[in-house]
Amino acid sequence: MKPITFSKRSKELINQLHLLIDDPLLNEWQSVDTIDFKALVTWLKQQRTHDKNSRFLLESLRASLLTDLNDSFLTEEEKENKKEKSTPWYRKAQFGLLAFAGTALAVCEGFDGITSVLGLFSSVPVYAVFAAGIAFSILSVVVFYGFDLVEISKNLGVKLRHSPALLDVLLDQIQQIKELRKKIDARYATANNLEELQTMRDMLAMLAIRYQALDDARESYKKALHNPYLNALKTSMALTTGVLFFGGGFFAGQSLAMVTIATLFGASVTATFWPVVLVSVAIGLAAFSIYWFVERPGLENLVGRWFGLDKDKIDLLADEEIVQKQQEKLTMLDSKIAARLESQQQLTTMHQTVERLEKTTQVLQFRSQPAESREHDEVGIGRSRYSFLKHSRSEGDLSSLTAAQDPTPVGLSNV
Repeated sequence: MKPITFSKRSKELINQLHLLIDDPLLNEWQSVDTIDFKALVTWLKQQRTHDKNSRFLLESLRASLLTDLNDSFLTEEEKENKKEKSTPWYRKAQFGLLAFAGTALAVCEGFDGITSVLGLFSSVPVYAVFAAGIAFSILSVVVFYGFDLVEISKNLGVKLRHSPALLDVLLDQIQQIKELRKKIDARYATANNLEELQTMRDMLAMLAIRYQALDDARESYKKALHNPYLNALKTSMALTTGVLFFGGGFFAGQSLAMVTIATLFGASVTATFWPVVLVSVAIGLAAFSIYWFVERPGLENLVGRWFGLDKDKIDLLADEEIVQKQQEKLTMLDSKIAARLESQQQLTTMHQTVERLEKTTQVLQFRSQPAESREHDEVGIGRSRYSFLKHSRSEGDLSSLTAAQDPTPVGLSNV
């Protein structure tokens, strides 16, 4: 297989990582732009001990090298199509305007929602209402940036930049392992070269080792996801944000009840009239219920992302069903390649046996011929270096040649 070319990202990580861990191969890679395939596979198979400072860089380098290995299967056209295209300036400008408008709206909604609820209680000081309004405005902005702004960026094709966490790097490794497995699966059936098949099997063994090496990370992330302190923080944030939804539903129900009573009965009522309060509370609870079962899981996941614990990503990394399915695919593909390799070895052995038999048959046929025939064959096939030369006749040989060819009897020649 052709040498693997280091990407710019891989070179940067190599230059950073060689200062933290003692690895002669990394020192060698600093001065080269390509690497032998077997050397890369051998390095990726290794299990290394690391500390907190080097772990992120080491896992990032592994993910980047797997990406380089994956790119080696692509054509130049496919590599060009894979490159990120720059976003037009007007898209970025539109995104900036929508982000500003959404932020302003979130501030107003957060402030109005809590101050309206606290305004029902005359005993609450004004400064407390104002402080609560500021706090809920910030909370509303955080929710907007965590949900709505992400959707806006996707719709406009504007990529939000953020520093990748360790979880993102591990998921990148898994993605590259999947893509490499698919590429091997698409190519092994047409491979006839024994060396090529063995190379595919070595690569597949490396992918299985790298996938299994993530088991420790899977367990640690699953434990961190169920941390009681984190769960308490998620619940607190969910309840606090739920107040905004309850407030919105409460005042929507209040307006509906007051207008309906005034229209049907022709009498003005106050907000404290018990039918109005009853309808307001009912609509508020309905709004809170919808939030709790629809919006709350996303909000709790947003809190987890602040600590690098995105539940959706952890499920992709550590879900037992997903992990078992991927391991079975790797094992099954290895069995297919092993069977293909064995059949090709048998076919090669058969070809070699047939060639030996053909040579043996030729020798036996030659030896079974009579001696005169073998001598004739030896001359015919030019075993003598002078066999191509013919006997030349001189002028003195002409009469003898004529006599030999003249059929007239000697006695009649004088007649």
